[in-house]
Amino acid sequence: MGDVGESSSSNPAEQVEDDTLLRDLITLRGVSTRRENVETPIEEGEGSVELVLNRLLQSALRATIATFSQLVPQPIPQPVVQVEETPSQKCLKLISGFSKLMPMMFEGGADLMVVDDYIDQVETHLTFMDVTDDYVKIVLATYKFSKDAKLWWKSFTNQYKVEEMSWEKFKELFYEKYFLVTKRWELRDQFNGLIQGNMSMMEYENKFTSLSRFAPEMVSNEVDKTWKFISGLDYKIRLLITAQYMKVYSKAVERALLLEAEAKDSNAGKEL
Repeated sequence: MGDVGESSSSNPAEQVEDDTLLRDLITLRGVSTRRENVETPIEEGEGSVELVLNRLLQSALRATIATFSQLVPQPIPQPVVQVEETPSQKCLKLISGFSKLMPMMFEGGADLMVVDDYIDQVETHLTFMDVTDDYVKIVLATYKFSKDAKLWWKSFTNQYKVEEMSWEKFKELFYEKYFLVTKRWELRDQFNGLIQGNMSMMEYENKFTSLSRFAPEMVSNEVDKTWKFISGLDYKIRLLITAQYMKVYSKAVERALLLEAEAKDSNAGKEL
């Protein structure tokens, strides 16, 4: 045969592999190949012609793929474009979050505790959501209005520009409508004269907490708040609370509850 040993491959390893495959393809004993002017007898191959051809094709395919993989351009990563939310989308997002935190609706009415609780909860949730814009605060607060409150607010917005209103002005108008000044002073006086009387310790503490919001100047610091709570306790329990409980409200409440429980146990033992 011709000079099959003179391969055009530039890779020595590939050249040796191709020569070996070619030698396997030639099955006649005595035929030789030439490499560097030296004839080498080729032994009879043990594999079939089809197998050797497949191996040759696979070798050529690998070389072709390796060549083309270097020519194919790699994709260039595209920068991520941040899409800015529209004002409407931001508002809907805030309303959705606020509705999850604030499930209760405000219908209006004369229950002063409900009125004050509503505003208190609204402000708590607005702080949690980090809402600082006054107009957005008003939109969220009035979103939960229903029945009488919704009708009142609708008539108000037909006459005034809510966009220019501050949050403090909104609360002022809200309280003027549903929380008359005379009623607030009445609740303040109730707190000022609050005593335990026939109430249990838990009932007294709950009422103390509920009414204290209407007299903030009386509970402006921990010491004043604690003293006001202790001063309204039942006389026997008040005497047993020592000076060490006069400065921390939670400690005073805890001590009062324990003394009440001990008194009940003692009375129960006497009845037996």
